Amino acid sequence: PGYQWVEEGSMYLPSDILMALLGPQLDEMDSIIGKRIFVFKAYERLLEKYEGCSFIKEHSQSPVDGRRFNAHLFFIVFESRQARRFFQHEMERASIQAFTHYWPLHSSSMGIAMGYKEEDLPRTSKKAAGLVRLPLYENLRMEELEYVISNVDRILNEMARGE
Repeated sequence: PGYQWVEEGSMYLPSDILMALLGPQLDEMDSIIGKRIFVFKAYERLLEKYEGCSFIKEHSQSPVDGRRFNAHLFFIVFESRQARRFFQHEMERASIQAFTHYWPLHSSSMGIAMGYKEEDLPRTSKKAAGLVRLPLYENLRMEELEYVISNVDRILNEMARGE
């Protein structure tokens, strides 16, 4: 895995470089969030087509009561690690990055060193095994978004035919 818990302790202070990048982003926050919401809602509309498919356990959804949100990620939770891996492999073949999002702390090297096992938190482990993120960037161009959506639809349609 990439980022994970490796030792006791925390670092709460952002670096100077991160703070220098944050200022301009805060100035453009509404525009950035608006662009991300556009991408988020496009994915949400696509996933509605696959409601009821057993290979998808859940996916990101907009707040139902109209509350504001920042659309910082869009996830799909597949019913199994195998389904997630198939989806990721097909996305990779299309040159689209679809990363896992969540590495459970109890499965990290520090969690294992502390004596935790995957079976200690089975629901957490199962959700992490099926979780994948779709690309969601405010600078995703329309043709790139259409390419991603077309490929996600193709892959999910193939998975649905296999049910």
